[in-house]
Amino acid sequence: MDLIDISTISAGYPFRGKISEAVGSDVRVIQMKDIDAGYSVRWDAVIKTQLTGRQNPNWLQHGDILFAARGQRNYAAMIDAETNQFNIIAAPQFFIIRLNSANVLPEYLTWFLNQSATQRYFLSNAEGSTTPSIRRTVLEATPLIIPSLAQQKVIIELAKIIKKEKEIAEKIIGNGERLLQCLLTEMSHKHFNKEDIAQC
Repeated sequence: MDLIDISTISAGYPFRGKISEAVGSDVRVIQMKDIDAGYSVRWDAVIKTQLTGRQNPNWLQHGDILFAARGQRNYAAMIDAETNQFNIIAAPQFFIIRLNSANVLPEYLTWFLNQSATQRYFLSNAEGSTTPSIRRTVLEATPLIIPSLAQQKVIIELAKIIKKEKEIAEKIIGNGERLLQCLLTEMSHKHFNKEDIAQC
């Protein structure tokens, strides 16, 4: 089974030139910079803008998957917020994947597209050296492994747990690094003691 068998794939909105912010607009645009390291949309960073082309916008829906077609890593990010109160579009660097099968959960497909085996498929089919890109036909032909809905739900829950554990581990490491920097600062001024460590 290929991706095209369970979804429709369209391009992001074709802006003319730079995407500019328009504070009073009712249109929001998701750009590559708005996706965090965990492949989630940073909604607080999404700006409002004005449509500059004549093409009818493909408004994003809950469950749509954005696929970064350009760059060194072709990640997928799901629209996980309700969109009925906003007019949201994707920047032209994205393809929009919209499922048309009830047998596939968007959370599972997003997870699957970000896995190393699928990433190797994209890497081997990317075009261009400076800024590699994935053609729509390549994305459409992405081979899939689709387990039962029950198995998909188990995988999704496990992936959430692992993501949370990674966030906690990264926070602990960050706190440790800040502590060491604080102690280094204290060492440059004087000998530190337990009170200094507590202050850090």
